[in-house]
Amino acid sequence: MATPDSSKASYKAQLAQAIQWIRENPDESYTTAARIFKVKPDSIRMALKRGKRRRPHGGHTRILSEAQSEAIRSYCKDQWELGLGATKQMVFAAIGYLKQNEEPPRPPPSWRWFQTWLKANSSLHTIATKPIAQSRVDTHSETDVESWFEKYRITLDRYKIRKAKNIHNMDESGVRVGCPRGEDIVVPIDIKDAYTSSPENRKSLTIVEVISADGRQPPPPFIICPGKKVMESWIQPSLSGGEMIDQSDTGYTNERIAIAWLHHFIKHIEAGPAKPWKLLLLDGHITHESPEFVILAHSNHIALLEYPSHLTHILQPLDVGVFRPWKHYHNQAIHNALRNLDTEYTISSFFRDLSEIREKTMKSHTIRNSFSNSGIWPVSYKTAIKKMRQYSRAKPIENNTNSPLPMTPIPHSYSQCENGLSEWEERVPTLLSSPSRIRFENWSHGTKAQLSKAQLQERESELLGARLQEQHKARIRSRKSINSGGPLTVEAARERIKVKEKKEKQEAIRKAEKAVTNAERKAKKALKQRGVEARKAERARKKTILEMNTRGEFLPLELLTPIRDPEKNPTPEELEALQPHPSLTQALYELRPPIDPQLVDTDDEVEFQLSGGGSGGDDFEGEPSVPPDSDSDDGIESIASDESLDSIAMNADFIGFE
Repeated sequence: MATPDSSKASYKAQLAQAIQWIRENPDESYTTAARIFKVKPDSIRMALKRGKRRRPHGGHTRILSEAQSEAIRSYCKDQWELGLGATKQMVFAAIGYLKQNEEPPRPPPSWRWFQTWLKANSSLHTIATKPIAQSRVDTHSETDVESWFEKYRITLDRYKIRKAKNIHNMDESGVRVGCPRGEDIVVPIDIKDAYTSSPENRKSLTIVEVISADGRQPPPPFIICPGKKVMESWIQPSLSGGEMIDQSDTGYTNERIAIAWLHHFIKHIEAGPAKPWKLLLLDGHITHESPEFVILAHSNHIALLEYPSHLTHILQPLDVGVFRPWKHYHNQAIHNALRNLDTEYTISSFFRDLSEIREKTMKSHTIRNSFSNSGIWPVSYKTAIKKMRQYSRAKPIENNTNSPLPMTPIPHSYSQCENGLSEWEERVPTLLSSPSRIRFENWSHGTKAQLSKAQLQERESELLGARLQEQHKARIRSRKSINSGGPLTVEAARERIKVKEKKEKQEAIRKAEKAVTNAERKAKKALKQRGVEARKAERARKKTILEMNTRGEFLPLELLTPIRDPEKNPTPEELEALQPHPSLTQALYELRPPIDPQLVDTDDEVEFQLSGGGSGGDDFEGEPSVPPDSDSDDGIESIASDESLDSIAMNADFIGFE
């Protein structure tokens, strides 16, 4: 009797004969070969399929020249030396840029070509900037999972919860504001490690999220920040307005904050004593077990069910499928900010990016899959057990044995390129004919000019980057606060900022008006002083003339010219000097609210009434009216009296009379 091993060896031999026969007779079918050699047709088909060597598609077309390939390699190395690294998307974009700047411009290659090109390129490879450590629990008790699911089913039946919209999961997650994880970058093959710089700000805060099993848009988050004040710079325009911000000394939750969050949760899910029961799944933190928390939840028809502390990474939907992509997009936001010169990623930067992070994370399908993959909804004990067994599997670590390739010596600076070009300028022209020599010299001269221009542009870019960093630091270091203690919604914070900005604007207008007034007063005072000095000089001139006339002396011509009083007879330049500096008036103009043009752009005549003088009416046309029973001169003299002038000044002080 044949043993199983001998039968298996015999079958392999028959299969090998069938494959050889098919290769010799390609027109025959697999079924015919299987019948002759007594093997299965599928075995022949799969063996032949495995034996065919697949030729990779894409990446073989000569799209990049050797110089362009070397430029891409240098670009990757430069990015690595900057401490950032070039991602695949950045390298792909750089290749597209090189192709677009060719003469004539060429279209960029496809992403598939790029992937194959990168895989086949012996001088570049991808590495992780930092290994991501994942904590795994070595052993788990399936009995604990089964016991908890039994308790979960009993709770659903007790409160008659049958719909996914009434099942919620809440959890807190610590966020280190400016501590990015690693990302894949492209570097030359001889580089094995890359260390990226972390922002200086390493503060931690806590974000509280809650999701529903039906995948609806979750309520706004509850953010717990360290400290005692809500800073004005935290209230970014990108926030929706419903976010709740609270403070604690450590940045973590406590019993007071837990109660504040529960009120926030009740408000947004519209829970209440007259509403259907809702189930809130949460961890066993001590703040979730306080009497005040439990009573407030129960009085609003919210049933609480805690997870076992050592199984939340398996049973809690937020841990299973939400917080990981949430932190991925947060990490992505930090790296994007670093590349945009936000080197100090602060809490203000976090609030700026929070809405975009949540928009990318809180997708309906992501939330539903999180509940499904944890076995919470639809209720599936087997799903949780399967996931627990997956965590117990050990993953092999692959060692990279590739040896670094020697680097080709190439210029590494603009000056080295220019020196090398100068060397060839001395050698090549003697080998060329006259027309070719002229073309080479023109090309060499133009290339040097472009290199110098690129060097200046690089320097200008560095200076601009330094200025932007300083401006950004000044902006994020603002210590203006709008709240001290207690939670505060973003909407309420924005209202406070508006009131504060209005007060600050009024104060700025007051200071600007005071500066204008002081400038005018100072100019008038200076003009008055010059007038006093001029009158003194005029009196001295007249006295000198009188004395010389008495003595019968000849008067010089300079004494015959009266000294003008600048206060009484100012020149146009002196009148202009009385006006404040244009920068002051411009600042005041920008601070004051604009005037409606319809209020000033009118052709209607303005009537004035002078006290004691009767109605101006139609008789007033820029000149004072004359009583009919008096002579013209007497009437004018009467109107020009001190009493009438005082009356005009009192009733029409906003009109300038010529």
